[in-house]
Amino acid sequence: MSEQLIIRIPAHQGPVDWLIRDSEGNVTQGPETVDNAPIPELTAKYHAIALVPTNALALTRVIVPKTTRAKMLQAIPYILEDQVTDDLDNLHFAMGDGENQSGYPVAIINSQQMQNWLTPYEQQGVHFDLMIPDVLALPLQENSWSILIENQHALVRTGPCDGFNVEVENLHTFIAISLDEAAQENHLPTSINIYSHEKMLPLKPEEYENQGIAVHQHTIHGDILSWHTEVINHQVPLNLLQGEYRADKQYTHIKKRWLLVGAIAAAWLVIGLTTHIAQMIYYGAENSHWEKQVNNTYFKIFPKATEVVDPKIRVQREVQTVRDAQSGGAFLSILSGVGQVITKTPQAKVQNLSFSDNKMILQMEANTFDTLQKIQDQIQKYGLVVKQDNATTKGNTVQARFTISERIS
Repeated sequence: MSEQLIIRIPAHQGPVDWLIRDSEGNVTQGPETVDNAPIPELTAKYHAIALVPTNALALTRVIVPKTTRAKMLQAIPYILEDQVTDDLDNLHFAMGDGENQSGYPVAIINSQQMQNWLTPYEQQGVHFDLMIPDVLALPLQENSWSILIENQHALVRTGPCDGFNVEVENLHTFIAISLDEAAQENHLPTSINIYSHEKMLPLKPEEYENQGIAVHQHTIHGDILSWHTEVINHQVPLNLLQGEYRADKQYTHIKKRWLLVGAIAAAWLVIGLTTHIAQMIYYGAENSHWEKQVNNTYFKIFPKATEVVDPKIRVQREVQTVRDAQSGGAFLSILSGVGQVITKTPQAKVQNLSFSDNKMILQMEANTFDTLQKIQDQIQKYGLVVKQDNATTKGNTVQARFTISERIS
């Protein structure tokens, strides 16, 4: 186990608890409570782990046909579509390990909530390797459930990837419901362990004796975060950082947010170059120095050209296209719709973008053909005509070219 920086993120904005433990599991710094994210220098040499509040997400199980993990994760949102109230596009799904008769464990969380947790830390250089629901940082023993009592709330862990958060006053009711479900699956616990700072038993042991369940109370000495770290190890059964939030992809989030800005900047660069060349050609500069610059810049604008052919006519046509875009023409109209779709589709990225004859040529790469089709459908909703062709596969990704133009009314 490498040295770890462990951060406990609150349900809402507020103080953050953090500590550092060495490769042997000993706490070497902290625990400390700060108003903001830990200082960035700490993250450069430590394995960063975040504990997030279980009450901000849902843990469930779903039966999904066995195939590759990527395809299973892709299918899960559609299997659960009728069980969630939010639009699937607004939700993030993470699949855990440990299938049982109820299926695979799945965490469901609002994508904006994920972003709210990650963004403040990304801005300070913190890139998490693991993000774990705090209920899964409770002790797990065979045939036993664990309950943590803190601030009139109870975290209840009923399995490797199973658990919930509930107010203490409703704990007895939710435990009874959970025990009924466990009985139906013939998987009742033989004990329930309750952990808290104070000596308190929110459950009455005698009420569970007839089910063969012993209730035990344990007092926590010290802070909760240090207690949590005794449970955390590298074999985490469910990591929320999957798909677009996968640890090795986090660094690209900010880059993706600036994708549209970059496309616009590139377009304006073309505007500057084409206007400059047009002016040189218009004034008929014959000097060989200028002729060489014209040729060099011509090939920058038309990289697929093998020779300079009618530069004046071709550049003037390009300038006219750009002028149309500057005056609110086709370019900005198309870019506005395309940009909004792409920035909301992190499973895809732009490989190349060009614009000519009032058409945008977009070379895209995505995780599946379904994603490419979704992009096409979403762009068309902005009143644009989209043609997709040259669709191919490349390793674990798919590629296609989109030709996009304004709809002729």
